[in-house]
Amino acid sequence: LSERTGDKGIAAELKRSAAAFERNLAQGHRVTEIINLPSPEAVNSASIPIPLCDMYNAPSLCYTPQEFKAHIVNVMELLRTKEGYNIFLTEQGVKDVILYAKEDIGAIMSKSAPPSTVFGISEQSMTAAFWEYLSRLGGKGSTKGKTLKVLEGYIGRIGINEKEDCKS
Repeated sequence: LSERTGDKGIAAELKRSAAAFERNLAQGHRVTEIINLPSPEAVNSASIPIPLCDMYNAPSLCYTPQEFKAHIVNVMELLRTKEGYNIFLTEQGVKDVILYAKEDIGAIMSKSAPPSTVFGISEQSMTAAFWEYLSRLGGKGSTKGKTLKVLEGYIGRIGINEKEDCKS
């Protein structure tokens, strides 16, 4: 990403963010991600925008199939090796919105497509509402093993007929 944008700050920010994430997991914090996977065809056509990319002065930056596949492979490694990390795959959710919530702490909601917008919410009732929404969206009954099987099949379909340019 740094090479494609000419902004070396992206790599530094991603490393800092990944280190903080790993530190939180090592300290026993639990992280559950609720993910709606794009179609393999969309990934292979390099039409998946990188969330919040305009904050790095790259408003049309999209994942290459190789980058997206590497991201999913990393997620699979986290599932295998980090007890406090879990993923629920869903077909529900709101497009171009990232929502983080920590019960009794707060929520962060961002519009991930340009122009990106980020809101921090600390009001207790709103935080509880977001927490409840995410809890319901995440569902129950999925195991790490089942999720890994789905992701393994998914990455097997990425990298076919690859293109390098982002579709606007």
